[in-house]
Amino acid sequence: MLKKTGARASETFALKWTDVDFEAKTVRITPSKGGELRLLRISHKLPELLGMLNSLPKTSERIFGHHKNLKQLRKTYERQRRRITQNLINSFSQDTPLEGNNGIR
Repeated sequence: MLKKTGARASETFALKWTDVDFEAKTVRITPSKGGELRLLRISHKLPELLGMLNSLPKTSERIFGHHKNLKQLRKTYERQRRRITQNLINSFSQDTPLEGNNGIR
């Protein structure tokens, strides 16, 4: 969500279900630092973002209400980012020929 919208972590943490219009594919960002309200259109290339948001449990007024606070949300984000990076590194190293082989047979 942060990467796709450019929203601050605190703005994302404060998002409410009422801020997302799934039919119009927009997200209303309420600024955390005194700026103006932003209405962001979710690109047609990003349907997985809408699907992911819509699949989250709606147990709270906030989309990320299952996180106790912003610190916990940041920890989850960092953990996921490290996991994805490690998966990419592992995938790349498996697809790269061994040193000295150069892929020539």
